[in-house]
Amino acid sequence: MVCFASQQAGNRSYSLERAMRNPTHAFAKAVHSQFDLDGTIALDEFVANDDRHQGNIIYAPGKQEFWLIDHGRSLTGTYWDMWGLDDPAIEVRNLLVDHSVAEWDEAVRNRILKKAHGLVNKCASLCLDELDQDGYFAKIDPATDRQDIINFLRERIHHTVPLLCNRLQLGHLSLTQP
Repeated sequence: MVCFASQQAGNRSYSLERAMRNPTHAFAKAVHSQFDLDGTIALDEFVANDDRHQGNIIYAPGKQEFWLIDHGRSLTGTYWDMWGLDDPAIEVRNLLVDHSVAEWDEAVRNRILKKAHGLVNKCASLCLDELDQDGYFAKIDPATDRQDIINFLRERIHHTVPLLCNRLQLGHLSLTQP
C-alpha cells in the first residue's frame, strides 16, 4: 500500500542515518530483511520526493519496523512552482539512488526498476479521482489544490519508470510502461 500518514514510530526509534554510524549485527540483519529500499526508491521517484535521505528513515527496534518520514517537498507546498515540481516529467534528485548507483550491478538496477514498474501499474489501476475524499490534502497544505495532485500523479505514472531508468544508468527500458 502506498500512503502518507503520521504516527509515532515508538519511544526508542531513531534514524537510519544514526543507526548506520555503529550498526549492530541485529540492525544490519533488520535492514537487509525488512527495509524495502527498492520500494522506497520507486515511491520517491513517483511522488518526486527530492529530499529522502537516511535521516528521514526511522527504525523502531522494538517493533522491528522502518518508517518513512518527511514528505514535505513532495506533492504539496510552495516549492512546487519554484522548483518546477508541477511538471510530472521533471527529474528531481533521488538521494537513495544518486549516492549508490555507481556501486550497483545491472541486476540490482533492474530489480529496482521492476519494483517501480509494479508500483506504477498498481497506481494506474487506482481511481485517482477518489484520492483524498476526506480532505486531508487541505489540512497538510491548504494552498495546494487536490485536483493538481491527482493530475500530477496521473501523469507521473507515465514518467516514473523512464526517469528511474535514466537515473539507474540503464540505457534501455527493460520493462514495459503502463
